[in-house]
Amino acid sequence: MINKNILIPLSLTLNDEKSLNFIIDRFSMDTAVTLTLFHAYTPVLEIDVRNNPIMERMNQNLSYQRGVLDDKKAALQQTMLRLLTKGFNKTQIQCVFIPIKMDVAQEILKFAKAEGMDLIVLSRTPSRVIRFFTPSVSKKVAGSIGKGVEVIILT
Repeated sequence: MINKNILIPLSLTLNDEKSLNFIIDRFSMDTAVTLTLFHAYTPVLEIDVRNNPIMERMNQNLSYQRGVLDDKKAALQQTMLRLLTKGFNKTQIQCVFIPIKMDVAQEILKFAKAEGMDLIVLSRTPSRVIRFFTPSVSKKVAGSIGKGVEVIILT
């Protein structure tokens, strides 16, 4: 039995339901798969306030952003728990929560290549006008992944 490594990049929004439902329907009883739930986030800056009232106010705004990141990390763990209730084993699931150093598509590509992923399952929001002007993350990943890795884009 060949083990299949599946990368599931998540934005941790309702749009992720398509990817998760696909994974559950297709792989929930397959013990030869390993899933990596992947979320790349924009890091929150650390600032030195040094008794500066303006910087202290800015730091309060940044603390809100840190709370949002904590919520996203908890949402990633909740996603893992959901998969566990749908038939996956804990040893089959890995959560990766990393800061963005490039852009999201490049982080996905870099991680997929480094970890030897066989399949990437992406979901995208259909019919956005902005796609006519800029390539989406899913198009960037699909267009740059290379041979040997399958990409499924769910709309």
